[in-house]
Amino acid sequence: MINRPRSKTAIFVVASLASVFPGLTARASGDTWQTVAENTAYRKTSTYDETIAYCRRLAGTSLWVSFSLFGTSPQGRGMPLLVISRDRAFTPSAARKTNKPVVLIQNGIHAGEIDGKEASLALVRDIVVSKRLEHLARHATVLVIPILNVDGHERTSPYNRINQNGPDEMGWRATAQGLNLNRDYMKADAPEMRALLGLFNSWKPDLYVDTHVTDGADFQYDVLYTIESTGYVAAPIAEYVDRVLQPMIRPAIERKGHIVESYFNLRDPADLAKGIERQVFPPRFSNGYGALRGRPVVLVETHMFKPFGVRVRATYDLLVEILSAVEARPGDLLAAVRSADAEAIARGRVVDPTRPVPLRLELTDANRIVRFRERTLQFSRVKSVERAGSGTAKRHRTSKFRCTTRSVSRARSLLHSRTSFRPSGMTSSAASRSTD
Repeated sequence: MINRPRSKTAIFVVASLASVFPGLTARASGDTWQTVAENTAYRKTSTYDETIAYCRRLAGTSLWVSFSLFGTSPQGRGMPLLVISRDRAFTPSAARKTNKPVVLIQNGIHAGEIDGKEASLALVRDIVVSKRLEHLARHATVLVIPILNVDGHERTSPYNRINQNGPDEMGWRATAQGLNLNRDYMKADAPEMRALLGLFNSWKPDLYVDTHVTDGADFQYDVLYTIESTGYVAAPIAEYVDRVLQPMIRPAIERKGHIVESYFNLRDPADLAKGIERQVFPPRFSNGYGALRGRPVVLVETHMFKPFGVRVRATYDLLVEILSAVEARPGDLLAAVRSADAEAIARGRVVDPTRPVPLRLELTDANRIVRFRERTLQFSRVKSVERAGSGTAKRHRTSKFRCTTRSVSRARSLLHSRTSFRPSGMTSSAASRSTD
């Protein structure tokens, strides 16, 4: 854990991260606005009761924040919602009158993957209390669900995600009824999901963010994310994602020192030489459902082997850059969503039995090289390394450390990522292999 260094190297990492992320590092001991994660040097995450108390305190302190419970879990816990609006537009009808985009940030759908909760609480604080990031609410209404799976959140254990690097204890993946909420969007068996879909239908968010912690292979990236722009995504949304959102988010998050890539899976965990692949998510998943509803959806996946503090900071910075992109060009987002809605309505008014509808998707042979990059232990410094060629070693010196990478002889097959898709009724969806 980053607050329990066992070597000079670990001590240096803590100091370096503190210099790179001043908004998220621990403040003076007397700062009562510290989150539980910050106050414990990222050893712990807040309980449900502590989270609710922090949310109520935010709403009681700032005129820009409203706190409510939008549903009730099977064990009787209220499901918390924060609304951040400089216009005090705390209802869907009031928000629509502002003509500003509505951004929904959802955390804890899998309650053991709780980085987003801690990042979101710190982010809301920095918008409405310190106001260091108050500009992020200037042209948007922001909804934050700190914990969606509230019952699973309280089923804590150090062993719920046995390989996850912090916090000391974390919640459970499924609900009290044993349901995986991130497979429930279409069937809506869980009362938590029915409450979420009711909120979605009422607010009709223009941008949807769902935060996770991924499992799988050990790789260098501290944050992966994907924004659907293929498959059944509406053309105006795909254009907005490819032309506006992606070009703004990725360079900005990389400039902050993060090593970023699109979310991917190993094609064969037993044979890395077979490469990696992306997937199109069906609508039982959050990002597939949002795409079906004509909304851009950002699926955030930090990696479980990275320390909890690094993961929270990566999520925080990515949320900042998502909101910054909305803040910079709110009209583009609104125009894309309205065009997508208009196209969907127009299609519904015409019966066309010849119009193709993608039901299943398969990978094509199109691919691209994924650049694996080397970074020093100083988190703010990132170097690009082309992983191709023979097995010769490549070394890079910094002022404090020497970092060594080695190319692999089968680099080209290892680094190909299949990212283009075509409709098919023959191949089952790769989404069944997802661990998000």
